[in-house]
Order: sequence, then C-alpha cells, then structure tokens
Amino acid sequence: MPFPREITAEVICTIRRLPPNSERQKNKMKIAIASFTRNGCVWNQKLCAALKKHSCEGYALEKYGKEAGIPAIAPSLPAWTERMFQEMDAILFIGACGIAVRSIAPYVKS
Repeated sequence: MPFPREITAEVICTIRRLPPNSERQKNKMKIAIASFTRNGCVWNQKLCAALKKHSCEGYALEKYGKEAGIPAIAPSLPAWTERMFQEMDAILFIGACGIAVRSIAPYVKS
C-alpha cells in the first residue's frame, strides 16, 4: 500500500536491532505505533491493518485515540516510550520528527 509523499515524510520508524539468530526475526515483530493527531489516528489504523503479518499495537494521545478506539499513550509519552523499548521490537511514530527524537533519545545507544 503506497503512502502519499507528504505522509511518508512524517512517518518516523525506529527499529531496535535484534540479535542475528533471534526467533523474532524468523517470525513476527512486535510493533508499537504512536500517533498524535486525528489524521495520525487514521494512518495508525491503516498501518496496523497493513502490518497484520506482525504483532502491531496502535496508541494515540487520549483525546484523539478515544474517538478512534485506539488505546492512550499513558501515563506519559516518556513512560510509554520506556515501556515500549522494553516490550517491542519496533516503535513507529506518526508525527513530527522532534517528538520521535526527544522520545527515544534517552534509550538510544551508539
């Protein structure tokens, strides 16, 4: 499913490296998708549907997620990001690059 260029520019994907022989690499990835706007929630649902081969969970800001039936990013974005880094193989942010960078910065190692 191709995405419009303007949407593609807004989608930031961060994938944690897995060991080469990891069982997850052979099977499904656990992916968390975070969105921060009403339109982002629409794309969140589309991406979860497109990535059904994997274990995909969508999350959104409470005020927009409630309308779309998507679980809230809670209790806060930093706490949610820390939990997702521990539980998921990939985190995909639909929104401004700065949100993604500030959210993952404390957990990225070179």
